[in-house]
Amino acid sequence: MKDKDGISEKIATTAYFVHITDLPLNKKNSANSSHTGRLRWKIENEGFNTLKNGGYALKHKWARTSYPALKNYFQLMQMGHLINQLMVKSTQYQKKFMQTKNHPTLQSLWDDLIAAMKWANIRMKRLKKITSTRSQFRFVT
Repeated sequence: MKDKDGISEKIATTAYFVHITDLPLNKKNSANSSHTGRLRWKIENEGFNTLKNGGYALKHKWARTSYPALKNYFQLMQMGHLINQLMVKSTQYQKKFMQTKNHPTLQSLWDDLIAAMKWANIRMKRLKKITSTRSQFRFVT
């Protein structure tokens, strides 16, 4: 709305929202519960958006064949997304890839990882040695 001089004014409005929860609510905890619910919705929405549009190609077509296949596919996709996030936040990734000239893109790194998983021939003895070696991740803050 504009006043007589053409200057815009903000109009205060009250909005009401409905949340479904099995937690007992009262005047003291309802605002915090509402805020927490919105944060959870934001995290889930951003996660699905990344999986759909961020190079992971999440599609509804996987849900039409088999529910167990859908669950397995989605869980593996979430694990891949988690590994990607951990890799991007790791200090070694920051040092070795992002600081070098003409560093590879995340897409090219994922393509290389997929190719390695498809064509690698890892012997069980070597795999046990790799998994028994202690390692530590340090993340950029």
